[in-house]
Amino acid sequence: MRVTWFGDGTNLHAVWDSRLIESRSLSYTEYAEWLNRKITPAQTIEWWNHDPLDWIAESAAIRDKIYPESGAETPQLGYAYQYEHLGTAERPLQQGSVRLAAYPDWVFAGE
Repeated sequence: MRVTWFGDGTNLHAVWDSRLIESRSLSYTEYAEWLNRKITPAQTIEWWNHDPLDWIAESAAIRDKIYPESGAETPQLGYAYQYEHLGTAERPLQQGSVRLAAYPDWVFAGE
């Protein structure tokens, strides 16, 4: 879907792949450390799930909420969209760090 992001023509995929993340103005290392510090022990327990099918279902549920209303014009995305969805983009990044540990733990746990 074609959109404008703060006046710059792009597509929604690029907004979610990089532009929302870049809006924090942190290096990737700083961003990863910042996201990691925000994960609570309760979230680690809640997210400790090795099943990729569950992860896919969660992503599909998010997908249905992020598309801007489309009309005759290209959607204009900016601060309101960023405010509404930045946390939505960051949560799977945090979950991924937990789940990438859970999966091999499950694989190598044996019976």
